[in-house]
Amino acid sequence: MLVLKPFLVKERIVKKNLVLVLVLVLIDVLGTAARADLICYEGFEYSTGSLAGQGTSVDGWSGAWSGGNYNVQAGSLTMDGMPFASVGGSAVGTGNANRTFSTAIDTSQEGAYYISFLLQRSGWAAGASEFAYAELLWNAKADWGVSSGEAYNTTNIGSSVLVAGAGTTDPIFIVGKLLTNTSGTPDQIFLKAYTSGDSIEFSETSDWTVIGGTEDGDGINTVLRLATGTTVGYTAAYDEIRIGTEWSDVVVPEPATGVLLAVGMISLLKRRK
Repeated sequence: MLVLKPFLVKERIVKKNLVLVLVLVLIDVLGTAARADLICYEGFEYSTGSLAGQGTSVDGWSGAWSGGNYNVQAGSLTMDGMPFASVGGSAVGTGNANRTFSTAIDTSQEGAYYISFLLQRSGWAAGASEFAYAELLWNAKADWGVSSGEAYNTTNIGSSVLVAGAGTTDPIFIVGKLLTNTSGTPDQIFLKAYTSGDSIEFSETSDWTVIGGTEDGDGINTVLRLATGTTVGYTAAYDEIRIGTEWSDVVVPEPATGVLLAVGMISLLKRRK
């Protein structure tokens, strides 16, 4: 019969507790670092009712929502395979709702910017001449979403590209990219659409659903717009909006990195015993 001395039992308990603390600290620190790379995040964690006037200067924003005819509804949009756990509610409605973020995007300089969000259409007739976009606005615009004829759409300045296949009325996870260049060199826009059950890459996809037009639109952007057509009976819901400078900012969930690294650390500690 194996008898452990009291001090050995205590030592093992202390080591286990230290490992647990290390795991929790790693998850918290690495999750915070990943979130710090975001330009802004919107989970619509507000009271139900009108979206206009809701939101404060947190999570990368510099003020509240304004304009449009949107309401915050209880319950988040969800989708099988979605890399993030949805929180709060979602915004549903029509028209143009704007919100200003704190970190400006200078489209006259070389850079890459990413956006992701959940989008769900409601009440649209098949092939309807309508639209539902998330847009970045300056003296021009870049947008990502669904347009006439149930097609995925990107618009860069005034150049739109549509690709068929957006017929579902279930939530869609859309990832967009805006590749900016110095003045005189065209920018480029990309869109990747994921539907329920799709495998979502943790590294940037090379299989974009839409590769948009190339135009040069120099300016300073600090505005996100939800833009939905106003045909009676047609609405769109938006949720879990992220804007960042890397694919991982808007697609890879923050805790995943922390958990993987923490598991690796635990394995290392076990091998040293």
